[in-house]
Amino acid sequence: MPTWVAWSGVIGTFVFGVVTVLGYVKYLLDKKVYEAHRAHLLATRNELRAMRAMMAEAIDNKEILKEEPERGFIRTMAYQLVAVEQHIDAMLGLEPSRSS
Repeated sequence: MPTWVAWSGVIGTFVFGVVTVLGYVKYLLDKKVYEAHRAHLLATRNELRAMRAMMAEAIDNKEILKEEPERGFIRTMAYQLVAVEQHIDAMLGLEPSRSS
Protein backbone atom coordinates (compact mmCIF):
# COMPACT_ATOMS: atom_id res chain seq x y z
CA MET A 1 0.00 0.00 0.00
CA PRO A 2 1.43 3.42 -0.88
CA THR A 3 2.38 5.71 1.98
CA TRP A 4 0.22 8.58 0.72
CA VAL A 5 -2.91 6.43 1.02
CA ALA A 6 -2.19 5.68 4.67
CA TRP A 7 -1.46 9.32 5.44
CA SER A 8 -4.58 10.52 3.62
CA GLY A 9 -6.62 8.16 5.79
CA VAL A 10 -5.03 9.54 8.96
CA ILE A 11 -5.53 13.14 7.86
CA GLY A 12 -9.12 12.44 6.76
CA THR A 13 -9.89 10.83 10.12
CA PHE A 14 -8.44 13.84 11.95
CA VAL A 15 -10.39 16.33 9.78
CA PHE A 16 -13.69 14.50 10.20
CA GLY A 17 -13.07 14.27 13.96
CA VAL A 18 -12.54 18.04 14.16
CA VAL A 19 -15.67 18.69 12.10
CA THR A 20 -17.68 16.41 14.40
CA VAL A 21 -16.41 18.16 17.53
CA LEU A 22 -17.16 21.58 16.04
CA GLY A 23 -20.69 20.42 15.15
CA TYR A 24 -21.21 19.19 18.71
CA VAL A 25 -20.03 22.51 20.18
CA LYS A 26 -22.38 24.39 17.82
CA TYR A 27 -25.24 22.11 18.93
CA LEU A 28 -24.52 22.89 22.60
CA LEU A 29 -24.42 26.63 21.94
CA ASP A 30 -27.65 26.52 19.91
CA LYS A 31 -29.35 24.53 22.67
CA LYS A 32 -28.29 27.13 25.26
CA VAL A 33 -29.66 29.98 23.13
CA TYR A 34 -32.90 28.05 22.51
CA GLU A 35 -33.42 27.43 26.23
CA ALA A 36 -32.83 31.11 27.04
CA HIS A 37 -35.26 32.14 24.27
CA ARG A 38 -37.84 29.65 25.52
CA ALA A 39 -37.56 30.97 29.09
CA HIS A 40 -38.06 34.52 27.80
CA LEU A 41 -41.17 33.49 25.84
CA LEU A 42 -42.61 31.71 28.87
CA ALA A 43 -42.08 34.83 30.99
CA THR A 44 -43.76 36.96 28.32
CA ARG A 45 -46.73 34.59 28.16
CA ASN A 46 -47.10 34.65 31.95
CA GLU A 47 -47.01 38.46 31.95
CA LEU A 48 -49.71 38.57 29.27
CA ARG A 49 -51.89 36.24 31.33
CA ALA A 50 -51.43 38.50 34.36
CA MET A 51 -52.43 41.54 32.30
CA ARG A 52 -55.50 39.70 31.00
CA ALA A 53 -56.49 38.74 34.55
CA MET A 54 -56.10 42.37 35.61
CA MET A 55 -58.35 43.45 32.71
CA ALA A 56 -60.94 40.82 33.62
CA GLU A 57 -60.92 42.08 37.19
CA ALA A 58 -61.38 45.66 36.00
CA ILE A 59 -64.33 44.58 33.84
CA ASP A 60 -65.97 42.60 36.67
CA ASN A 61 -65.35 45.32 39.24
CA LYS A 62 -67.68 48.02 37.97
CA GLU A 63 -66.16 50.69 40.23
CA ILE A 64 -63.17 51.29 37.94
CA LEU A 65 -64.90 51.13 34.55
CA LYS A 66 -68.36 52.51 35.09
CA GLU A 67 -69.69 52.63 31.53
CA GLU A 68 -70.29 49.73 29.16
CA PRO A 69 -68.29 51.20 26.22
CA GLU A 70 -65.21 51.39 28.44
CA ARG A 71 -65.68 47.77 29.54
CA GLY A 72 -66.21 46.73 25.91
CA PHE A 73 -62.95 48.38 24.89
CA ILE A 74 -61.02 46.64 27.68
CA ARG A 75 -62.72 43.34 26.81
CA THR A 76 -61.56 43.73 23.18
CA MET A 77 -58.01 44.41 24.38
CA ALA A 78 -58.15 41.27 26.54
CA TYR A 79 -59.24 39.20 23.52
CA GLN A 80 -56.24 40.56 21.61
CA LEU A 81 -54.00 39.39 24.46
CA VAL A 82 -55.47 35.91 24.07
CA ALA A 83 -54.46 35.96 20.40
CA VAL A 84 -50.91 37.04 21.30
CA GLU A 85 -50.74 34.27 23.92
CA GLN A 86 -51.72 31.73 21.26
CA HIS A 87 -48.96 33.01 18.97
CA ILE A 88 -46.45 32.60 21.79
CA ASP A 89 -47.75 29.08 22.44
CA ALA A 90 -47.18 28.30 18.76
CA MET A 91 -43.63 29.67 18.98
CA LEU A 92 -43.02 27.43 22.00
CA GLY A 93 -44.47 24.43 20.20
CA LEU A 94 -47.31 24.10 22.69
CA GLU A 95 -50.92 23.38 21.90
CA PRO A 96 -52.83 26.69 22.20
CA SER A 97 -55.36 26.54 25.00
CA ARG A 98 -58.93 26.90 23.81
CA SER A 99 -60.24 27.80 27.25
CA SER A 100 -58.53 31.22 27.25
